[in-house]
Amino acid sequence: MFQDVSPEDYAAALRAEQLPEDLVFFLDVMYRVMREGKIGDVADGVEQVLGRKPVAFADWAKRTAAEGAWATA
Repeated sequence: MFQDVSPEDYAAALRAEQLPEDLVFFLDVMYRVMREGKIGDVADGVEQVLGRKPVAFADWAKRTAAEGAWATA
């Protein structure tokens, strides 16, 4: 289930896990950039590399699970 987490709460959770402060700073900056949609541009790298259109992660995961990729013996 999605849970909206403020940047301040995210940084506090990282500190609670005793991550180094420089890593907390970096992850906090990345979190804020993503929340603000600054790196949401669509690119065609997948199609260029794989020669096919990309698929949504949820669709890929569903198909891969149905194929037994994560099945236990």
